[in-house]
Order: sequence, then C-alpha cells, then structure tokens
Amino acid sequence: MTDPLERTLVRSLAERVGGPVDTADLAASALRRGRSQRRRRQALAGFGAAVVVAAAGMTVLDPLSGGRVAGVPPQAGAVPVPGVPSSPPAGWRAPTPPVAVGVPGAAQTPDLVGADPGVLHFSVDGLTIGAERVTWAVESGSERVGVTVGGRYTEIALARDVGRLDLLVQGQDVDPTAAWSEPETSAATVGGLPATLYVQRSDQAEAFHLRWKPAPGVWAQVYGHGGWGRSAEAVSIAARVRLDTAARCAAPVRLPVWTHPDTPLGCRVTMAGTDQPDAEGRLTRLVEVVLTVGRRHGRVEVGVRRRSVDGTAAGERLGGRPAYRTTTARGEHRLVVPDFDGLRIELTASAGYAVPQVARVAAGLRLDGDPEEPATWPIWPSTGRRPSPTGQVD
Repeated sequence: MTDPLERTLVRSLAERVGGPVDTADLAASALRRGRSQRRRRQALAGFGAAVVVAAAGMTVLDPLSGGRVAGVPPQAGAVPVPGVPSSPPAGWRAPTPPVAVGVPGAAQTPDLVGADPGVLHFSVDGLTIGAERVTWAVESGSERVGVTVGGRYTEIALARDVGRLDLLVQGQDVDPTAAWSEPETSAATVGGLPATLYVQRSDQAEAFHLRWKPAPGVWAQVYGHGGWGRSAEAVSIAARVRLDTAARCAAPVRLPVWTHPDTPLGCRVTMAGTDQPDAEGRLTRLVEVVLTVGRRHGRVEVGVRRRSVDGTAAGERLGGRPAYRTTTARGEHRLVVPDFDGLRIELTASAGYAVPQVARVAAGLRLDGDPEEPATWPIWPSTGRRPSPTGQVD
C-alpha cells in the first residue's frame, strides 16, 4: 500500500471512530491524495538530482546519511542507534522546497539573495534524502535549508553579507554549557574556488562551518554539528550546492488584503520526515510555517502549526472559531486560534501593531493548498497567482 493512501485511510478512519465508515468516501479521498502526490513529485523533480545520478548508473554515497547510497532510504528494522529515532517502515520522506519554475538562481541574480522572502535562490542535490526533519527559510537577509539525518544536523545557507552567516552560526542549537575549543581553520577548495573550514570541538561533539564565495557578491556556508569527524564531509556537501535553480517558500494560507501594504520580511517552513499525530490524532508532516510581515515600527508573525491543545480557555471567537489572547515573555501580543480548520494559527505582534489590527488579520486568514504538499501552497508574497500541478505559475 502506498504511503499517501495509508495516510488518507488512517486519517479518515480516525475521524470516524465510533461510527460507520463510508468506504466510497474513503476511496474518493484516497484518489485525491494520490493525485496530489503525483503533482508533488512532478513539481519537485528538479530539487532532488540524486535520481539523475541513479539513472546514469553511478553509485554515489550520501555523506549526510552515514554513507548510504544516495537515493536509497534506510532499511526499516535496522539496528537502532542511541539518541537517533528509528526509521519508519516506509523510510524517512520529508517534503522538499518546491521548485520556483522560471525564477533564476543566485548565479544569475546574486543581488536578490536574501531579498525576496518567497524565494531561495539555490538548491542542494539530494539534501533531503533520509531526512527526519527539513527546514527551509528566508529570513534576516539569508537563505537556508537545514536537515536532520541520523540525529545530526546540517545546514546550507547563502547571504550577500558574511555577517548574516556569522549570526546563523552563533544561533545554532549546540550545548552552551560545553567547553568548546577555539575554531581551528584550514584552507579548502569548492569547485575550484578558495574556501575556509572552521572546526570547534567539545568533549562530546564537533561543530564546523565551511565558507566560500560561489558567485560575485554572494557568500555560501555549510554548517554541521553532531558526532565526530563530520567536518570531512563539508567539501563534498558544498559541491552539491547549485545556483542555477530556485525554490519557493510559502505557507498553506493566504493573508488578508489588509496586510499587503506591509513589507514581507520572512518565511520559514519545517516539515517532518514521517507522519506525526496532532492533538486530535490526525496524521501530518507539517511541523510549522511562519510568515513575517512588518513596517517601520513593528512586525507580525503568522504561525501555522499542527493542531495542539494547551489547556487555555478560549475567551473569544474569530470567524466563528474559538480563540484567545496572551502575551509573550517579551511583552508581545499573541492571538491564538487552536483549531483553524485542522491547524493551529498563532499571530504574534510587536510594538506598532494594536490588538484589533492583529484580530483583523486572523479573521481574514484562509487556508489555501494542501498542508501536506508545499508544492500546492500559494505564491508568497501574494501576487494573485498560484502554482499549477506541474509547478508552473498560473
């Protein structure tokens, strides 16, 4: 049985526990999901070039997955490694950033790197193979794709300002209490271009980042942590970075017209490599999506997450849905809709946005596209267009 069909059946059955099951409805739902899966495969074909390698009859080991043959998922039932989640029966299948058809990469438009929150101007061949989790983001002047494979994290990023890459390294989730060594530097080469490798070690782990300039005015970085000896993989990972393609960053929602005068500032998507239950037991691979818009004196983050229950009583209703307001530790207003047609919506506003304005944003939101299929999400920032089943823009 195919993975999409399994997911559809499980969801449909879970929603009907305690009552009769309409088999005709199940079959129709499964057919829709199968078509969606085919659309996703077509739209994402350009991002995973490992298929091309396999077609050429070459055997390539994937350094991000412990030396496994590229394109071959880990075998279910393999001997578990402490601290590393066991592979699901169908293997890890994290969605990948959808291809931005017709959009030039960083090689053609280096001045746009980090400037358009809806576009990543690069791709990495085979990066998400076997990934337990994948994140892609355009925020604060940088573009990045990060994956967790075998409990180890790897991130590839582009920026026009090398200081933006410094901030990414400083913000990584490593043990702050460990005694880290001073960075050891060594010269390297990526595609004939000079690069510098930085390695730091503690008693328990190793962290590294490799940095080079793949195009005029553009800096690139490969970062990794977890385990020992991973710095030796840095150059081979960097060699897989492509600047001739682009990918989209978006969300399965449309923002109301009210937000359009505001400046789009950021986009971040995190997807899991296997189905995980939400608060109602429905299976999903969506972890979170965050869109950020702002103006000179403030910003609003629109968070879309899997449905969860936190025990907070809903004190109001927005668009007929229960909602409540709260304040973050930094004093920001937050409006939460725990169940927005099966998803959790959180809007967090800094100074410059009043609570009624945020409430109007929440009331004007609407879902658009399949939350499980990033290739079906609308173009963002909004242009009134949306991707077609083949990834072209209608």
